[in-house]
Amino acid sequence: MQDLFAATWSGEPFRLFSWQHLTMLAVIFGLAVGSVLWGRRLGEDDRRRVRITLAAVMSANIVGWQVWNLATGLWTVELMLPLHLCSVMGVVTVFAVLTRSTTLVNLSWLLGVGGALQALLTPEVAPFGFPHYRVWQSALAHGLLVIVPTWLVFVEQIRPTFMWVLRCLGILHLYALVVFVINWAIGSNYLYVNGKPAFATVLDLLPPWPTYLVVLEVLVVCLITLAWLGGRRWRDEERVDAWGAEPTTA
Repeated sequence: MQDLFAATWSGEPFRLFSWQHLTMLAVIFGLAVGSVLWGRRLGEDDRRRVRITLAAVMSANIVGWQVWNLATGLWTVELMLPLHLCSVMGVVTVFAVLTRSTTLVNLSWLLGVGGALQALLTPEVAPFGFPHYRVWQSALAHGLLVIVPTWLVFVEQIRPTFMWVLRCLGILHLYALVVFVINWAIGSNYLYVNGKPAFATVLDLLPPWPTYLVVLEVLVVCLITLAWLGGRRWRDEERVDAWGAEPTTA
C-alpha cells in the first residue's frame, strides 16, 4: 500500500494504449454518456446534489495532488504551479458546476475538454504505472474535465454560442502570452508554449518549436470550433443565434 503513494515506483511503467489505458478511456467515455442519460431524468434537487458531489471530488483531487507532491518532495515552482491549461480549467470547472455561470461553463467546455482529451490519450504519468496514485489522480482529474462540462452542457442545458468561441480564443491567447513570460522568467514550460514537453504527447507529431506553435494555433481553433458545434443547440425551438443572443419573438 505504501508503494502506491511513494515518490518512486518499482512496478511496470504506464504504457500508452495498454489494456489498462484503453479500459480507463472506455470507463470515462461511458461515464460521460451515462451521466447525461441519467442526469436528464433527475429533478433539480437531485441535480444540485450531483453538482455538489462533482465539485467536492474535483476539489479533493486538486488539493490532494498538491499535497502529495509536497509530501514526497516532488513539488517545484517550475513544475507544480497551477498554470497548465488543465490545472486552470480544473479550478474553473469546480466553480462552473457550483454556480452554473454561463461564462465559466463556456470556458470549461470550449477550453477544458479538448485539453483533457489530449491528456487522457497521452497521460503524463511515467515513470509511474497502474495502480499507483499518480495514474488514478491523472485519470480522475482529466476524466472529470470531460464528464463535468458534458453534464453542464447537456444536462443543465448551458449551451455554448459562437461568440464564446471568439471570446475563448482571445482569453487563451492572452493567457498564453502571460504564461510565456512567466516561463521565461523562472525557467519553466507551462502550457508548453516555450517548447515541446519532454514526455510523449500528440505534440510530437508536429514540427519543432517554435514552428509547431503555428500548427497548434490551427488545431486549437479547430478543436474549439468542434466543441462549439458539438454543444450548441440545433433544434429551432431551442435555437439561439450564432452570436449568443436569444431569438426575438413577434
